[in-house]
Amino acid sequence: MQTTIIEYLRQKMIKTADEKGSLTAPEVIRISQQLDRFIVMIQRVNLTMRTNSKRNVFTFVRSSEPSRKYSVRL
Repeated sequence: MQTTIIEYLRQKMIKTADEKGSLTAPEVIRISQQLDRFIVMIQRVNLTMRTNSKRNVFTFVRSSEPSRKYSVRL
């Protein structure tokens, strides 16, 4: 099973918090912030991909105008 960077950081954060006995230990906070940055980055990439895929989809339809056989619908 392949571990993603997000899963790795999540496990590392939990382990470090357990070892330090505190969720507010500087090392735990540093890992948590790093995890947050990766999550936001992945969300941005996913949003960009969804937005771009919707923009790039064209549907060719029969035109109702006699002079045009087909038109493009976005």
